[in-house]
Amino acid sequence: LVVADSGLTVVGSRGNVSTPSPGLALLDGDGLLVGDDALRNARLKPRRVHSRFWQLLDTHPLGRPFPGHLRTADLAHAHLCDVWRRIGRQPNEIILVVPGVYSAEQLGLLLGVAAAAEIPVRGMVDLAVAAAADRAIRRRCLHLDLHLHRAVLTEIEHGSEVVRGRVWENDGVGLSGLHDLWARTVASLFVRQ
Repeated sequence: LVVADSGLTVVGSRGNVSTPSPGLALLDGDGLLVGDDALRNARLKPRRVHSRFWQLLDTHPLGRPFPGHLRTADLAHAHLCDVWRRIGRQPNEIILVVPGVYSAEQLGLLLGVAAAAEIPVRGMVDLAVAAAADRAIRRRCLHLDLHLHRAVLTEIEHGSEVVRGRVWENDGVGLSGLHDLWARTVASLFVRQ
């Protein structure tokens, strides 16, 4: 299970890949929508959307408009449960593929959230290492991953093993900003036409 806020993605043992479920949560009345359901309603209720819960992943209260008892970990739990339910099958073991910028506390919290969702996690691997593991690449390379609100650049050494080196992140660049730019560009072209 690839844990990225741009989309939780399940990759099966035979290489089959699920449709990514975007890392969005939307407070809709008393209910909470996550993933594609939240995405479908995000433009209608933009102030009720939280899109940084995978990036922040902690136990601090979310603040308004979310109820005081909700934390980013609760949103992550709801999202994991939704993806787990949607895949419809219960694999007996899951490997979590996680961004290299998560702290030890965030990794521990992620394991706790997965356990609460009754997902049988058997291990974790760095996202960049997993992406480079079966590729014919140079001895040293860089892996760039765009998340919703940040870009992560990871140095990879490829020899008899794939080893992660330094990791850099830039919180000013991400897919969300690109999506907004594309939407504004399309809207501008539409108005001109």
